[in-house]
Amino acid sequence: MDGVPGDDAGKLLSLLDLIDEYGEALEYDLLEMGYRLRWVYDGTNDFTWRDLWVIVRHLPRTSALQRAVQGDEAVEWTVSDYLLASIVDAQNWLVWSKTKDAQGRIPRNRPKPVRRPGDKEESEKISGDVLPAEEMCEFLGGDFLALVA
Repeated sequence: MDGVPGDDAGKLLSLLDLIDEYGEALEYDLLEMGYRLRWVYDGTNDFTWRDLWVIVRHLPRTSALQRAVQGDEAVEWTVSDYLLASIVDAQNWLVWSKTKDAQGRIPRNRPKPVRRPGDKEESEKISGDVLPAEEMCEFLGGDFLALVA
């Protein structure tokens, strides 16, 4: 990657994009390791593009760069946390399934799953009324009604 021939050009471009978008977080991680991002540019070859590529590829999950890219909460959740949330969800569903609410003709009051990183709040979810088929066919026009009839 030092001379950036062939395949390595893509790696360099991806590094430049990463620096452009998350430069401050990457600089912090490098400073924590005793490096400076500007050393890549100084031409001394003390810290090369290849060095930067290797560091970025192997930064720990909790690094500032990972937090900037994925979000704090997503980085903090481990596989064990996801498995534990799944166990809690299954337990809650099992308990609910034994209730009258679950066994009624129309099940009600289903338990809500444990919120995971990336899940949207109820207020952020898109909701609305269902558009009747006739109105949808009219909206789409043409021979669409013949296809669904």
